[in-house]
Amino acid sequence: MMSGLTPIRQILATVGICLGSALVALMLSAVNTALPTIRSDLGATLLEIQWVVNIAAISRGSLVATLGRLADMFGRRRLFVLGMALAVIGALVGGFAPSSGWLTFAMALIGVASAALLVASQALLTHLYADNHSGRAMAFWSVALGLGIATGSLLSGGILAAWSW
Repeated sequence: MMSGLTPIRQILATVGICLGSALVALMLSAVNTALPTIRSDLGATLLEIQWVVNIAAISRGSLVATLGRLADMFGRRRLFVLGMALAVIGALVGGFAPSSGWLTFAMALIGVASAALLVASQALLTHLYADNHSGRAMAFWSVALGLGIATGSLLSGGILAAWSW
């Protein structure tokens, strides 16, 4: 255990990292499920809705390498916390978006948050489990992401059926 944490703190850190990453996966999945309803409620064009979807992927994909370097320079934990903060801000902006432009901006924030959490969580887990158990930790992290995606679709469908987006 090179991280210097007790085993219980190491497990709690892993759970926190996995939950934080799953939260962003849940958000991205929930928005994708709600897009038809969002489009009709906002009166958005198909092109505007395509940008809502694409901006998250573009911002995430284009920033992974840069954010990896920033994690090396300023710290993995700081980047993880920044990613969580951006995810929360993006979710709030998206939840109260009065137009497709605001929703696109929110998804860009969530995409940046996703990139930050992707980079920071993998680096944190690798550091936490430098004693050859990082593969197991990455497996738990991958399962958490998958559960976040599945839960986001189910949760979004339930919310849409009961209320609105």
